[in-house]
Amino acid sequence: MAVDLLWRIWSECYLGRRLFESVWSEPPRFVDADGAIYREQLVTDRSALDRHWPAGSGTTWLAERARHEALVLMSLHGLAGRFERIIW
Repeated sequence: MAVDLLWRIWSECYLGRRLFESVWSEPPRFVDADGAIYREQLVTDRSALDRHWPAGSGTTWLAERARHEALVLMSLHGLAGRFERIIW
Protein backbone atom coordinates (compact mmCIF):
# COMPACT_ATOMS: atom_id res chain seq x y z
CA MET A 1 0.00 0.00 0.00
CA ALA A 2 2.73 2.50 0.96
CA VAL A 3 4.70 1.68 -2.20
CA ASP A 4 1.61 2.27 -4.34
CA LEU A 5 1.04 5.63 -2.65
CA LEU A 6 4.69 6.68 -3.11
CA TRP A 7 4.59 5.61 -6.77
CA ARG A 8 1.42 7.60 -7.33
CA ILE A 9 2.80 10.75 -5.68
CA TRP A 10 6.04 10.45 -7.63
CA SER A 11 4.09 9.92 -10.86
CA GLU A 12 1.92 12.98 -10.19
CA CYS A 13 5.02 15.11 -9.49
CA TYR A 14 6.91 13.85 -12.51
CA LEU A 15 4.08 13.73 -15.06
CA GLY A 16 2.08 16.71 -13.85
CA ARG A 17 -1.65 17.27 -13.87
CA ARG A 18 -2.45 16.83 -17.60
CA LEU A 19 -0.13 13.98 -18.47
CA PHE A 20 -0.92 12.07 -15.27
CA GLU A 21 -4.63 12.19 -16.03
CA SER A 22 -4.12 11.00 -19.60
CA VAL A 23 -1.91 8.08 -18.50
CA TRP A 24 -3.71 6.99 -15.33
CA SER A 25 -7.25 7.80 -16.59
CA GLU A 26 -8.08 9.66 -13.38
CA PRO A 27 -7.24 13.09 -12.00
CA PRO A 28 -4.26 13.57 -9.69
CA ARG A 29 -5.01 13.79 -5.97
CA PHE A 30 -1.85 15.41 -4.63
CA VAL A 31 -0.30 17.58 -7.36
CA ASP A 32 -1.94 20.37 -9.35
CA ALA A 33 0.97 21.66 -11.44
CA ASP A 34 3.03 20.97 -14.54
CA GLY A 35 5.28 17.96 -14.13
CA ALA A 36 9.04 17.79 -13.89
CA ILE A 37 9.06 15.94 -17.23
CA TYR A 38 8.52 19.31 -18.95
CA ARG A 39 11.79 20.66 -17.49
CA GLU A 40 14.00 17.79 -18.66
CA GLN A 41 16.79 18.66 -21.05
CA LEU A 42 18.66 16.67 -23.67
CA VAL A 43 21.89 15.12 -22.41
CA THR A 44 23.72 15.97 -25.60
CA ASP A 45 23.70 19.11 -27.70
CA ARG A 46 21.05 19.05 -30.42
CA SER A 47 23.63 19.90 -33.10
CA ALA A 48 25.56 16.71 -32.20
CA LEU A 49 22.41 14.69 -32.88
CA ASP A 50 21.94 16.42 -36.22
CA ARG A 51 25.60 15.92 -37.17
CA HIS A 52 26.05 12.27 -36.15
CA TRP A 53 22.51 10.88 -36.50
CA PRO A 54 20.58 12.88 -39.08
CA ALA A 55 16.85 12.31 -39.39
CA GLY A 56 16.06 9.42 -41.73
CA SER A 57 19.44 7.74 -41.20
CA GLY A 58 17.83 4.59 -39.82
CA THR A 59 18.80 5.22 -36.23
CA THR A 60 17.06 3.53 -33.32
CA TRP A 61 16.10 5.02 -29.95
CA LEU A 62 16.46 2.68 -26.98
CA ALA A 63 14.03 3.97 -24.37
CA GLU A 64 14.70 3.01 -20.77
CA ARG A 65 11.48 4.57 -19.55
CA ALA A 66 7.78 4.13 -19.98
CA ARG A 67 6.50 4.54 -23.54
CA HIS A 68 4.31 7.57 -22.75
CA GLU A 69 7.23 9.36 -21.06
CA ALA A 70 9.58 8.73 -23.98
CA LEU A 71 7.02 9.92 -26.53
CA VAL A 72 6.35 13.13 -24.57
CA LEU A 73 10.06 13.89 -24.26
CA MET A 74 10.69 13.19 -27.95
CA SER A 75 7.85 15.53 -28.85
CA LEU A 76 9.00 18.29 -26.48
CA HIS A 77 12.51 18.23 -27.97
CA GLY A 78 11.44 17.99 -31.60
CA LEU A 79 12.59 14.38 -31.96
CA ALA A 80 9.23 12.79 -32.73
CA GLY A 81 9.41 10.95 -36.04
CA ARG A 82 13.20 11.28 -36.20
CA PHE A 83 14.01 7.66 -35.40
CA GLU A 84 13.18 4.66 -37.54
CA ARG A 85 12.58 2.39 -34.54
CA ILE A 86 11.98 2.84 -30.84
CA ILE A 87 12.72 -0.09 -28.54
CA TRP A 88 10.86 -0.07 -25.24
